Amino acid sequence: MLQLGFLDVYLWAEGKNVRVSDCFTRGSWNWTKILGKEVGQLQGVLPCISELKEMILRFTVEDRPDLLHWRWSTDGHFSIKSTYSALTDGGARDARCSKIWNLKVPLKVKVFSWLVLKKRVLTRDILCKRRW
Repeated sequence: MLQLGFLDVYLWAEGKNVRVSDCFTRGSWNWTKILGKEVGQLQGVLPCISELKEMILRFTVEDRPDLLHWRWSTDGHFSIKSTYSALTDGGARDARCSKIWNLKVPLKVKVFSWLVLKKRVLTRDILCKRRW
């Protein structure tokens, strides 16, 4: 997930869909393959590249084929059920929402608070953005 953690490096990188097996050969990382350029040519992002290198070197890589693993199931295989559960039961749950639903206040206050959090209440600033 280079794009999420190191956006600057991701934007500079030419090989955005490179596999780990393509970048790790004979026990070392091929940075030219990862970045699409020599590291020295990327002056603007050198600090980020250093941080990325440190992070990558913490992982142990074995010389075997890449595996796909579906994180939202216990066995690692994709299923409609696990996708549905992830989407409805909190695959990307907002911790603030959980706090709202656990408050000891009337349901209408919980719902209103949730709507405010999701920016769905038509407040003055939202009405202005919508040009009302």
